[in-house]
Amino acid sequence: MVEKKSTEQLYVPIIEDASSIIEPTTEPTIEPTAKPKKKKSKPKETVTRTEFVKISHYDPELLGTNCSNAVNGICVSHMASGKSWEDWMDKAAACPPEWNFGTRFRLPDGRIFECQDRGGAIKYGYDGLTFVDLLTKDPGYKFGEVVEIEILE
Repeated sequence: MVEKKSTEQLYVPIIEDASSIIEPTTEPTIEPTAKPKKKKSKPKETVTRTEFVKISHYDPELLGTNCSNAVNGICVSHMASGKSWEDWMDKAAACPPEWNFGTRFRLPDGRIFECQDRGGAIKYGYDGLTFVDLLTKDPGYKFGEVVEIEILE
């Protein structure tokens, strides 16, 4: 099939001086404004209780007592919940067995951790306090420092 070329030409007028068509004005013009975007609000976190705990932390990359199973210098352990520790760095903690996996708590500095692991020393002691062992390189607290945390719903 052979296409025919159109012989029609489009006429576009050339305007050399637009001032004769557009008159300047001193009145303000109405410019469209973007509607403010609604921020997605996070569900409000309800504090169910507060509790005093002792802080510790672990980093499985350091191996030793930080990792229960290493292969060729790499920690291949999973947390007690079965989840991979690599995905939970700075978000998970080893908590006492009385706390369910998925229990979330807020530290005084505002960071939130979720119970996904256990540990032999993570239990209530004679003083009525338990350790929470933060999965992080930088706990922000001294080992054994007692802080008040908020347990979240």
